[in-house]
Amino acid sequence: RGYDVASIFKIELIRRAAPGAAMHYNNPVRSRDEIARAVELGVRSFSVDSHSELAKLAEIVPAGAEIAVRFKLPVKGAAYDFGAKFGATADKATALLARAAELGFVPSLTFHPGTQCTDPMAWDAYIRTAAQIAADAGVRLSRLNVGGGFPAHRLNEVAPQLEAIFALIDRVTGEAFGDARPALVCEPGR
Repeated sequence: RGYDVASIFKIELIRRAAPGAAMHYNNPVRSRDEIARAVELGVRSFSVDSHSELAKLAEIVPAGAEIAVRFKLPVKGAAYDFGAKFGATADKATALLARAAELGFVPSLTFHPGTQCTDPMAWDAYIRTAAQIAADAGVRLSRLNVGGGFPAHRLNEVAPQLEAIFALIDRVTGEAFGDARPALVCEPGR
C-alpha cells in the first residue's frame, strides 16, 4: 500500500500495478518536470535535503503534501553510509523543517542509517536527533521515516536481530518524542 519511489518510471509502474498505493518520492533531487509529473500521478510525499529543492517543490507541489526533510549523522555500523550521498546536517534540517511547515506542507523527517546496518544504536542516535530537530524547529512531526538499512543474512554469519532493532526503534521514539510521537515509517529494503 506504500512505496518508496525514486524516478518517474517507478511512479508510473506503481500507479499501473497498484493504483491506490501511496508513493513517497524520496529521491531528494528532481527536475521541475519530474516534480510536476509526480504531482499529476498523485504523489503527495516528497523528501528534501536542500533549500533549493524545497523552493522548487514549493513552486509545484500543493500545500498539504508531506515534505520529509532528510538528515544525516556521522554514525558507523553500515556496509555503505548513505549520509555520504544524501542528507542535510541537523542544523540545516532544522531550518528546512521549519520552512516546510511555514509553506503549509505536512512536516516530517527521514533518515537512512546506511545499507546493512548492524548497529542498533545508529537508529537510537538518529531518532534522538530527529526529536531535537523537531523541537528546535518548533514543529510537531507527522511522520518519522526510520529508513531501511536493516541487516540481512547474506552479509553476516549471525542471524540479524531485527526484532531487537524494531523494539529499540519503538522504545527510543517514545522516549525521545513523548506525547509528540510521530507515526513511524520504514523501508524494508532488500
